[in-house]
Amino acid sequence: GSGCGGSGSAPVISSLVPSSLYDRDVLTINGSGFGSSKGTSTINLSTAAPPDDQLSDVKLWSDTKIEVTASLYGGLISGNITVTVNSQTSNAAGKGT
Repeated sequence: GSGCGGSGSAPVISSLVPSSLYDRDVLTINGSGFGSSKGTSTINLSTAAPPDDQLSDVKLWSDTKIEVTASLYGGLISGNITVTVNSQTSNAAGKGT
């Protein structure tokens, strides 16, 4: 659609650090188009059951980097991570296929 003053382009995830993530680890999502602040944006985990709160504890949010503390009660992350900004969803990055 046509955004009101927004660029309308979807965010892009270029890399996730670390590649193996455990409970209470800080996940760094590198990329672009995330926006200068979180606002209504969300981080989505494809294997998470609702409510999707595993990646809700955001420590830093900038246009090119997000840092979030993972709450992965069972340990290792699996599945893909996407970032949704202004209803535009990024590419999927992560462990799954």
